[in-house]
Amino acid sequence: MENNNQDENKLIKVEEGTNFTIDLDETSIEKILEKDKTAKLVGAFSPNALGKKKLTAIFNYKEGDVVEVSSETEVIQVKLNIELVKPVDFSKNFPLNFEEEVEFLIKNETGLDATEIQIKTNLLENVTVEEGKPDGSEGYNWESPIDLDIFEKNNSSKLDPSHRFRVKGKLKTDETGEKKLTILVKYRELESLAEDDLEKQGAKFEENINIESVPIEGLLKKTLPDKTKLGNSYNVIFNFINKSKQFPATDVRIEIMQGEEGT
Repeated sequence: MENNNQDENKLIKVEEGTNFTIDLDETSIEKILEKDKTAKLVGAFSPNALGKKKLTAIFNYKEGDVVEVSSETEVIQVKLNIELVKPVDFSKNFPLNFEEEVEFLIKNETGLDATEIQIKTNLLENVTVEEGKPDGSEGYNWESPIDLDIFEKNNSSKLDPSHRFRVKGKLKTDETGEKKLTILVKYRELESLAEDDLEKQGAKFEENINIESVPIEGLLKKTLPDKTKLGNSYNVIFNFINKSKQFPATDVRIEIMQGEEGT
């Protein structure tokens, strides 16, 4: 059996530009197809462009008209979407050491599965992932959540069409300044995108957040006299003022200590 795209006298010819690779080990075609026998042509179609495609095998022979067998498909790009489903007002500032639960949905609405999924996050702790499968109406049946690190170790993770991942975690602000909350979802099907395609980086959610400490001013409202009598009592007033216009100071504890002057 021979295969040469350039020589029309060869037994099998694949037209230039056709993304079809013949499996020589599985194909069984001879120059003569004996009676009651079958010629089997096995190969792989590897599309490199989007849109509707038609793959046709044409059987030519001396004793009759050509026979055509075709298969049609629509080539699509699998894309996942991510959205925030638990409202968080990112336009406001966040206090230092603040915690709030956030929740995201990762959706597959392209009709084909996404495979080898990886989910990367920052600024989130205790992240879990659970898969939702359509329940036949308008809802979803959710599986038990698993920790993100366990999900990441499962390289076979995939998201079937119309299924969803629900990602939950705690947003924790443990450092002041402007930070970027990022959720990034990578999957194998992104490899087929061009290098300059912005979507090749994956499905992404990003929000800038500004973290500030709550300013507390300490004042000595009533001081001790320069000299006090041993055994007498003297009133002292300490004031602590929250100067923030946005946030309370929580988990307040005040300690009173006595030491020698200068210590």
